Amino acid sequence: MNEDIFQRYIKDSSPCSDEVFAGLKIDGVDLSGMTFDKVDFSGCHFINCDMREVTFSNCNFTGAKFTSSDLSDGSFLTSTLSGTLLSSCTLIDSIFNESDMTQAKLENCKIEDTVFQKVIFCNGLLSKSEAVRCVFHEADLSGFSFIGADLDKIIFYEIDLRQTNLESELFNQVMLIDCDMREMDFSNKRLVACQFSEGQLQGANFTGANVKGSVFAQCVLSDAQMDGLYAEETVFTQATLTNASCQGAQLNKTVWSEAILTNTDFSRSNLEYSIFERSRCEGTVFTSCNLAYANFDYAIIENANFQDANRTHIRAHGATGRAIGFPGNTDDVALRRAELHSVRHTNPYF
Repeated sequence: MNEDIFQRYIKDSSPCSDEVFAGLKIDGVDLSGMTFDKVDFSGCHFINCDMREVTFSNCNFTGAKFTSSDLSDGSFLTSTLSGTLLSSCTLIDSIFNESDMTQAKLENCKIEDTVFQKVIFCNGLLSKSEAVRCVFHEADLSGFSFIGADLDKIIFYEIDLRQTNLESELFNQVMLIDCDMREMDFSNKRLVACQFSEGQLQGANFTGANVKGSVFAQCVLSDAQMDGLYAEETVFTQATLTNASCQGAQLNKTVWSEAILTNTDFSRSNLEYSIFERSRCEGTVFTSCNLAYANFDYAIIENANFQDANRTHIRAHGATGRAIGFPGNTDDVALRRAELHSVRHTNPYF
């Protein structure tokens, strides 16, 4: 009886609401462009279905399966998809908003430009799938795993990722904006050209990681472990690295402008052409570093240690503080105050 009612809706392509179609096997059906509101699809199996531009609002898909179906441009709004399995499906420009996807699994799927807004993804799985330019905003990803997935240009925004498994096959140009990643383990990971801006990364482990070309602007990396880090051409503008350890790292052409580097240890690191303009380097350790052509203009270097460092063509115009192993007295407070906001020095590369 329920199947007959369902087929009538399909035939007329009419809006469907307040119906129960639980447990149906829906094979090869064209649902494109249809709208469903408050419909129970729990336990249903959608096979080879055309579900493009379908809108589901307040629907129940608990335990449902989607196999080899196209859900592109589809919308799942305030719906329940807990325990749902999506296998070999296509999701391009799809939207999942305020939906419960607890323990949902997406396997062998092609996912592009899809938004997961305020979705509960607890203990879910994205595996053997390609995810490109997708957005996860304010989603609950506790216990979620990306093992075996390819993450390319993904955006994680305002998410607590501390209990999320990011062990994906590919992690390329991923943006993690204003996310909580405290004490997470990124050791020996390849995170090239990623953006961690405004992230909470206190105590995080980046030992031996490759983050070349990434951005850590305004991040808090206090007490972080970054020994052996490969981070050439990486930006740390206005980041806080108090008590962080970054020994033996490859940091050529990095930007540390206005960063707080109190008691940060850069011992034996390569920092050629790096910019520390207006940074706070109080108690910072640069022993045995390669600082050739580094720029410390207007930086505070009180009690910083430059012993045995290569200071070839180093710049420190307007820098203040008495440092260990640094040539001359840089305590030129008057000059610093006079030129701190000058037009000439607004560009750190000047």
